[in-house]
Amino acid sequence: MFARLTPMVRALLIANLGVFAAQALLGPDAFANWELWPLRGDPLDGGLPFRPWQLLSYAFLHIEFWHLFANMFALYIFGPDLERLMGARHFTLYYFVSVVGAALVQLAP
Repeated sequence: MFARLTPMVRALLIANLGVFAAQALLGPDAFANWELWPLRGDPLDGGLPFRPWQLLSYAFLHIEFWHLFANMFALYIFGPDLERLMGARHFTLYYFVSVVGAALVQLAP
């Protein structure tokens, strides 16, 4: 089952599972600065200000088990084939460009 995992997919799965475990242990407030806050977030409304690292860090946060499961299942199913096809370096670039692209679309007015 795990023999088909490629190095980058394995690393991404471990990182996501590790952050999810930390979220469960420390609580969601511990990772509030990692969440993707709106560009014009108003602290008076309970939001935190936007920080540039959030364009990447939000991708490792999952609100509940099924959110994590769905994301990691898709990575497990499609990731190894893409990494073998593209190579580890290009797959990693593709993954993080997709993460930043999704963040920018979400932040668009």
